[in-house]
Amino acid sequence: MYTYNDNGALSKLVVTDGNTVRTLVYNGGYIIREEVGRKVLRYLYDYDTATKKKYLIAINELNGQEVVHERKLDYSIDTHGRVTRVDITLDAAPLMTITRTYSE
Repeated sequence: MYTYNDNGALSKLVVTDGNTVRTLVYNGGYIIREEVGRKVLRYLYDYDTATKKKYLIAINELNGQEVVHERKLDYSIDTHGRVTRVDITLDAAPLMTITRTYSE
C-alpha cells in the first residue's frame, strides 16, 4: 500500500509478506522510520554542503522513545565528492568498513 502527501510525494509504504508487515515512512524521498512487528528503526541524515548530498549518518533502534541500539555511519569523501569509505559502528563498537575505489 502506497500513501502520498499533498504534493504527490511518497510518504508511506506498507509491504505485507505472509504474516510480516513492514512499514516505511518517508520524508523528502528519504526513509525516516521503519517498523517491522515490534521493531522500530529511526533513520537520521545530514546534509553535506560541500557535496550537496544528504548522507545517512545513523540508524537508531527504538523502544518507545528510548534508543536501545545505534548504528552510526562515518563517511570519507574524495576531492571529486565520491564516497571512498564508510565506517559503521554498532553501539560505538566497530561493525564494518566499506571501501570503494574509483578509476579516474
